[in-house]
Amino acid sequence: MEKETSNKGAWLFVLALTIILVVGLILNQPMKKEDAIEAAKEFVSAEFDQVHSTKFIPMNQNELGADLWEIELNNEEADIASLVINAHNGNLVEGSIIDGKTKEILEEL
Repeated sequence: MEKETSNKGAWLFVLALTIILVVGLILNQPMKKEDAIEAAKEFVSAEFDQVHSTKFIPMNQNELGADLWEIELNNEEADIASLVINAHNGNLVEGSIIDGKTKEILEEL
């Protein structure tokens, strides 16, 4: 009878690579909508407390090559804070405050 040889080293290597892949995929997930809204509120004054709209823009649909959240916040005067933030680290990519009546840009962030 021939004795089968087991190659535990190769299987342990495959297991280690699988664990690294799964952990990497979990850590690379973009932030959730609620987290993105909270991150956006940090870049504007507290008066912008109403969420007007949110939109997730995947990396293959923009020229920056990053997952983005486009978030618009309103205040009581109907001014709009239009923010685009990075969906992985919450950094502000671009933003502006727009007058609700005239649609004129009041401030660039």
